[in-house]
Amino acid sequence: MDGSQASGICAHCGEPLGSAALAIPGAHGLQWVCCAGCRAVMLFLEPTSEIDAQSFADWDRPELLAQAQTEADGQRTLSLAIDAIHCPNCAWLIERHLHALAPSIGVNVDVPFRLLHLTFDPARVRLSQVVAVLAGLHYPPRLVSLDAKQRQQHKRDLKALFVAAFCAMQAMMFAEPLYWAAPDLPAATALFFAWISAVITLPVVAYAGGRFFRGALLELCMRRPAMDTLISSAISLALIGSFVGLLQGSSLVYFDAIAMFVFVLLLGRVLEARLLAGSRIEQARLLNNAPALAELASGERLALNELILGMQLRAFAGETLLADGVLLSECALVSEALLDGESTPCGKRAGDAVLAGSCVQSAELIYTITALGSATQLAQIAQLSRRAAAARAPDAARAAQMAMRFTLLVLVLAVLTSMAWWLIAPERALAVTLSVLTVACPCALGLALPLTRALAHARLQSMGVLLLKPDALARLAEADHALLDKTGTLTTPHSGVPRITLQGAGSLVAEQAREIAGALEHRQNHPLAHALAHPSALLASTVEVLPGAGLRGLIGGELWTLGRPALFGLDDDGTVVLDGPRGRALFDINESIKPGVEHALSEMRSLGLDAEILSGDSLERVARVGRQLGISTYLARQSPAQKRAHVQVCIERGQRVLMLGDGINDAVALAQAHVGVSFACGSALAQTQADVLLLKNDLNVLASAIALARRSEAMAIANLRWAQLYNLLAIPAAALGLIGPGWAALGMGLSSLLVTANACRLLRNPRKTRPQQTETVPT
Repeated sequence: MDGSQASGICAHCGEPLGSAALAIPGAHGLQWVCCAGCRAVMLFLEPTSEIDAQSFADWDRPELLAQAQTEADGQRTLSLAIDAIHCPNCAWLIERHLHALAPSIGVNVDVPFRLLHLTFDPARVRLSQVVAVLAGLHYPPRLVSLDAKQRQQHKRDLKALFVAAFCAMQAMMFAEPLYWAAPDLPAATALFFAWISAVITLPVVAYAGGRFFRGALLELCMRRPAMDTLISSAISLALIGSFVGLLQGSSLVYFDAIAMFVFVLLLGRVLEARLLAGSRIEQARLLNNAPALAELASGERLALNELILGMQLRAFAGETLLADGVLLSECALVSEALLDGESTPCGKRAGDAVLAGSCVQSAELIYTITALGSATQLAQIAQLSRRAAAARAPDAARAAQMAMRFTLLVLVLAVLTSMAWWLIAPERALAVTLSVLTVACPCALGLALPLTRALAHARLQSMGVLLLKPDALARLAEADHALLDKTGTLTTPHSGVPRITLQGAGSLVAEQAREIAGALEHRQNHPLAHALAHPSALLASTVEVLPGAGLRGLIGGELWTLGRPALFGLDDDGTVVLDGPRGRALFDINESIKPGVEHALSEMRSLGLDAEILSGDSLERVARVGRQLGISTYLARQSPAQKRAHVQVCIERGQRVLMLGDGINDAVALAQAHVGVSFACGSALAQTQADVLLLKNDLNVLASAIALARRSEAMAIANLRWAQLYNLLAIPAAALGLIGPGWAALGMGLSSLLVTANACRLLRNPRKTRPQQTETVPT
């Protein structure tokens, strides 16, 4: 094994090797790098493949360019999603080649969210040229539609942040003599400096701090005072008190603290908005697929709403498939990163299914449409994603309620503090009250859970993991016992010709048995169905699924049943039985351990999850798989009701059960478990009962998702505890007069920034060893 592969670290940048890792030859054998960017650097930037810009002429369509924002100087700003971006070397490589194409192009690569923000002049450089360069670098882009209002708000926030930062520095510069040289400073000079600080602070409050006052007004109209109410109260009290003192001839003012307070808070809000916008972009990746026109195999171009099933479409290198279909070309190379998070292209042959959202990596291909619009797998996944995003976790709602109550408590405490200090030392009442309002930090309480979880959702989706329930993230983190289905989860049936044994004196022959079984399993989404798939002119009608047992249907007026031997009163030896009027056939289907399962189980054990096999297959087959994978506990010949009952037994033992299955017979167990996990390639019923959906048929993704969920929950709890501890210590200290308004403002802002910065750690890749690729083991 090569050194870099054994260590799991990229030979160039030191980042962990992920699913997009590439091998390049070196003087000491193969070297492994994490992505195409590092590969290009390691190869000393050898010329990349040239792709004709005419192949991407669709990107120059006026209706597509209309989605770009037009700047004051006539340039266009556009955001592109590039799923193959993995590290800073990718960003460097993209920037280098685009600047070589046109030095005037503005290029900003956002590595964590895999976005490319372009600013270009269409009169100087065409968008198709940019896309051609990216495709030649093996970074095929997709259009991400960012809301124009959202872009404008981001620009306004940045301007406000600049105004606040500049004015805060100037206000503190003029306030410094009031602190350090007050005894030696003439009163007139001190008053002059205080007035200058006041004039500088007014734009900060009116322009940069305006959002806090608007937010407070909205909160009061809704009768739900929260963060902005407390912030605007502190700013208003400080501003009014400072002007009253200034008019009375006092230089004891807090204008510098106000400016710094607004700047630090605004910095936290801008950072928070960027992170949340990035998480929304991950959702938008599922729905934005440009170009929007489709080209028929004949060369005619149609809009998407003009397409119908059965049409033959053509797609060129770098383009995105706009419908589900069946490949007609002899072979093709496509990337399904949008669907499963796997950026490594996969090969397809004629007759294979291709999915909307896949990006063509080879030459042009032709495919027949089988599903359009909301019927595509991409649209169904997007719908599930929208439902999960719209729902709100119960504890997040409780945190918001806690922040509101905290705000009311602080306002009451501020009034009581003001009254107490008015009796003790009236000259300090304003300063102490201001400190109490300023030092209190409901922002951290309100951000602790939602921000962390929003980033976790986005990160999981980029890995190919979709959370379908509001509390799925917390449940996934709590799981400590895994129940695993066997077929399709741990093993995969061989797609070769199964061994067929005929029974009875009927006229059934082996080829007819294969055709009948293939007709019954047509449109069934299960690994055994794929193993039994066989081209057939026969059509099955009124097909009825028998959960955990098999299925039956009419073929040519004859009733045929396909399922487990127990369905026919036979010993369950792991075969699949076909029974009908013309005889009976037994299919012996071999299966293999899926690649990477051993590594995934090892990772799950390291996370403290005990694994157990829960299968409807024969005892002999289940025991054999258990021995090969080192799983000592397994149950065979389990019906759906028995699986559900065993899940309940585990729950009663105090275990938090993770159930992983993809079949109809797993649905009731998935619903009963603490957290149910299914595959996107599994049955629709299993998906509807699951809490978590794995878009990629890879058990390693589940182990990574559990680790990320635990990191997310640990960070959320740490943020919440920090916010509680900070307020518990800071508010009494401020009420006792131990903290001045300036330090209170700084502490409050830094507390919010700390929570936000801690949540940002979820965007970092944990260093994990690359799983060793092993050959499949026949079972």
